[in-house]
Amino acid sequence: MPNSHLHRSISTPPPAAQFLQYLAFQCQYLYCLSYFVLLQIMAVHTTSLLGLLAPIILLLGLLSAPASVFALTGQATYYGPPFTPSSCYGFDTGPFGPEPYMIAAASPGLFNNRAACGVSYRVTCLGATSGAANGCSATPTVTVKVVDLCPGCTEPGIDLSPAAFSTISRLDVGRINIEFTRV
Repeated sequence: MPNSHLHRSISTPPPAAQFLQYLAFQCQYLYCLSYFVLLQIMAVHTTSLLGLLAPIILLLGLLSAPASVFALTGQATYYGPPFTPSSCYGFDTGPFGPEPYMIAAASPGLFNNRAACGVSYRVTCLGATSGAANGCSATPTVTVKVVDLCPGCTEPGIDLSPAAFSTISRLDVGRINIEFTRV
């Protein structure tokens, strides 16, 4: 899904009272680096107080930004058991935590050649992909740990253990839209 709002220019920033919120909105994903560079250039080439304080304002904006600013959206399904061997831990289930396992397998891009092994994500159900009525449970958020690769998952997406999936949706829904944030 294209994020057309990410391509807006910041050459004419909104009033100072809205500037932090504006920066937090603009600083999604890898765009933060480009905005930081832009703000550094502003600080060098302008003598206004805002230009000189731009890096500090950016830092404060990032620290005060809600976690949803950095959330990814994708889809989730469920898999298993058996959960072993896993791409991260082989036959060792110790890192999975206590049963019932709140674990996930990550799509190839998210898995990033095992870099996601052991990373925890807060996953929130946004609704069924089929268009069925909602599909989310009364407790639509769960925290899971990545323990495996899901080669067939859409990007970015995750395959949840049945225990994790059934916490946020009914198993018969099968595939849900999600928002997830690294924790």
